[in-house]
Amino acid sequence: MNRNDLQSDDSFESDAVWKLLDEAAPAKPRASFADDVVRMAKLEPVAEPWWKSWRVMLPSAGLA
Repeated sequence: MNRNDLQSDDSFESDAVWKLLDEAAPAKPRASFADDVVRMAKLEPVAEPWWKSWRVMLPSAGLA
């Protein structure tokens, strides 16, 4: 791949999506944003460790 084949950085700046984003009003987070994120993280279900899935698969692998 040649460097000449790559788009120049200026082409990204003239993209229509970037122009729309420049015109958009900035989003302001609520005062309770950090508390909401911490609460959601605490309520997230805990994934099982990888070794438990191996323990379940061993008996079925012996049958094959």
